[in-house]
Amino acid sequence: MASSTGFLSFAVLFTVFALFFVAISFSTDNWLVFVVNRAELDKSPDATVVVDRNRRPWYHSRHRGIFRTCFEGNETSFLDSNEYKNDRVDRNCLYVNYEIPETSALALRTSDYRLLIHLTRSHVAFLIVALVFLLIGCIIGALSCWRSKAGVARSAAVVVFVGAFFTAAGMAFFHGAEYLEWNRIDEAGYGFHLTWPTDLNTNTVREYSWSYILGWVGMGVAAIAGALFLIAGWLIRHKRHDKMPLDDYSMRSRNKAYEYMDQRHHPADEYYNYGAKPYYGPEMDERRDGNWGWNRY
Repeated sequence: MASSTGFLSFAVLFTVFALFFVAISFSTDNWLVFVVNRAELDKSPDATVVVDRNRRPWYHSRHRGIFRTCFEGNETSFLDSNEYKNDRVDRNCLYVNYEIPETSALALRTSDYRLLIHLTRSHVAFLIVALVFLLIGCIIGALSCWRSKAGVARSAAVVVFVGAFFTAAGMAFFHGAEYLEWNRIDEAGYGFHLTWPTDLNTNTVREYSWSYILGWVGMGVAAIAGALFLIAGWLIRHKRHDKMPLDDYSMRSRNKAYEYMDQRHHPADEYYNYGAKPYYGPEMDERRDGNWGWNRY
């Protein structure tokens, strides 16, 4: 028969892995990678490409995470311009703008852009909540290994499942924001895909990278950990049930049956229990006096 201890151990281990994967995904800058063929762009006759290819970020290869976009190579002189230097970090990265705190300029943007901002904020918030639940799941899971109680294991399963749900919801918000950015928003001057020149579209490759993959892997591992906690709780419960062949009702019924049989075989015990002496009639009185019934004849 499967061991509940083994399932608990694997459940805690999977929860730790899930927490690690989601944390690494959250903190790294490789969710999306854009590879721009600069050599082909230099041959473009498009006037917009000629003017902007050295001064706009979306004309350069880059990898983007939740909090910042980082640029590769040495052709990053545009970061020194007044337009971008306030958002520059770590020499060749720019902060992702979440419009916090909100300004009056946000109300002037399109509804799709405002929805994009809300989705990206939800993406960050849900991943933070997922990390908190997975951390709590690790703690409760370790406690379940120590206490080995079905209720504690089930509680750990619920917490880890909630963490997996928030991870999946955060990934869904990311995809919603990405869809708006790539297919709906056409505001010029902000680098949205619909405003790119044809030559830039042709020479740019966009793909998901390992930070994004780790997010989904963490969600899947967390779901497996929750299932393992449920199985361990079920095994603990049935293991304890096998050690107790009779439940409380059966034990009480059996004890009452024994008491009834004892009273039938030893009726005097009932009187002695209440401090009274048994009485069996005049014959017993005469025998106790030593006459044994001879005085009656």
